[in-house]
Amino acid sequence: MVTIADPVNVRTLAGNRSIEILPESDITQAIEFSDSLVQSATTKTNWDITDPGYNVIKKASEFFASSSLLSGVQDAEEDAKKQWDYGDYLIKTLVANLGTATAGEEAGNIVNIESGVYQTFPLNPSAPYRRPNGRGNVYEAGERLWRYDV
Repeated sequence: MVTIADPVNVRTLAGNRSIEILPESDITQAIEFSDSLVQSATTKTNWDITDPGYNVIKKASEFFASSSLLSGVQDAEEDAKKQWDYGDYLIKTLVANLGTATAGEEAGNIVNIESGVYQTFPLNPSAPYRRPNGRGNVYEAGERLWRYDV
């Protein structure tokens, strides 16, 4: 898997702490997490430098990685939250315009369609049957409810 976030930028965003305080292994783990997060959020796992939205996805991944690193540092929780919120903003903006960000490529979006219960007879057989224009008898489960006088 190709790494999206740049370790140097992540270290800079995390306060440019020395290797003794912030080891490379911690940065690598944070980047693996953030890259996975942005790929899941966009449903695109093959981000390439030629994609129009690549720089946005890279920056979002770097903000998520540095935020996860800063969340464990005392007195840096506020900075971690700001970076997380900014990365989240970038991702939401990118996902809202994913067709443009991926040069029109289908990214495998999942669409959920939900429908309510039909209230009228033809599509809901358990609903009372009524004739058009309010004429005729109304029956529900074989029992006569009322009669329209014609």
